[in-house]
Amino acid sequence: MNKRLVLLNTAEVTEGNSPDHAELLGEQFSLLKVRSKVITITPFMREILEAFKVPHTPDEVAQLVSDANHCSVDNIGSALASFLNRMVKLGALVPEETNNIRKQANAFFDNWKEAKTFKEFTLVDLIGKKSEAYLFKCYKTCEPDIFYTLKILLSKKSTAGFLRERSILESIRSHRNIRKCVYASPFAEEFPYLLLEYIDGKPISDRAIKDETCLKDKHKIIQGVLSSIDHLHQANILHGDIHASNFLVDANNEVHLIDLGMSHQLNEETAGHGGVARYMAPERLPNHNINFSKGQGNFLSEIFQLGICLYLLLSGNYPFKAYLLRELAEAIRHQTPPSLEVTKLGEPIPDTLSRVIFKALEKKTTKRYQGVHEMLMAWNEGVNPTYFNENVKFDYRYDDFRAEA
Repeated sequence: MNKRLVLLNTAEVTEGNSPDHAELLGEQFSLLKVRSKVITITPFMREILEAFKVPHTPDEVAQLVSDANHCSVDNIGSALASFLNRMVKLGALVPEETNNIRKQANAFFDNWKEAKTFKEFTLVDLIGKKSEAYLFKCYKTCEPDIFYTLKILLSKKSTAGFLRERSILESIRSHRNIRKCVYASPFAEEFPYLLLEYIDGKPISDRAIKDETCLKDKHKIIQGVLSSIDHLHQANILHGDIHASNFLVDANNEVHLIDLGMSHQLNEETAGHGGVARYMAPERLPNHNINFSKGQGNFLSEIFQLGICLYLLLSGNYPFKAYLLRELAEAIRHQTPPSLEVTKLGEPIPDTLSRVIFKALEKKTTKRYQGVHEMLMAWNEGVNPTYFNENVKFDYRYDDFRAEA
């Protein structure tokens, strides 16, 4: 590997003495923060990464580190190669030219308030910034009354998720609970982009949704959550990164599934499968404290993740809690969550609904629902329409959540 590599300009190396990690890491370790992941690194690893703050080839760094530690290159060669491969896959180390492109892109978009425009769009607000992309609220300059979400790819060196999301949004049938792609630019452009439906909503993890929404409205929200994933699974597609923040709820309690950047066809070996630690299914957890998403996901692991989302929405709390990552893994593998009795508003939760969630959270995959469609049907049948208010009928049915033509 003779290509010059450099530490990604957005990657951070910090001391491992934060309250959240002190007991796990100890003062001799450091934290590497890259994209949305945080991993532990040893002093030797940190020394290597510090060397890559200036572009070097792996051979040059091997020589620098061996000289500093008074050992031969042969003694560290194997460990160094393994570590570098891991850092390249993680995205912490990138080719020099890739980092330069990202610096230029960041400089351009970080000053968006000065230009306020991108192509034919007027930028209104910065929704989010990732290492690979910027998300803006915008409108077409000639049509100021309609807002969109503009997702702009920073570097064509990081194309997999962008192209996969574009392909999936263009291939699946429209669905009321999945954010629509209005337009996808040609990939040949300097900064390819997706023009997406703008959702003025809050994630189901937001306090206003999970703590202050009545049970009747939560029932409707959960129908939307399940229906969106059922629609993907029916098309043999995994979402790849199910967690509460990827479901937005608008003022009418309609659900909108967002961020399909990790989505992929089932058994697509080249696709990664993401995941937030506290949403991870037990069968995907490795036997160590870090890298929670090593195992590939499938339909059954995503059903478990849905169970976490539903439990959080109904109760206002996560089903599995722990201070350390290893304790969280232990809890997910072996603990039974507290029973679901009342919402944050004090409303009794019907046993029929609670049973749906706990079946989704079964440790053994064979005991879970074998498909989201089955889970959705059970949820829809979980309460009599007169349960919430004997004088008010449901204004939504299961059929309302099927795909739009």
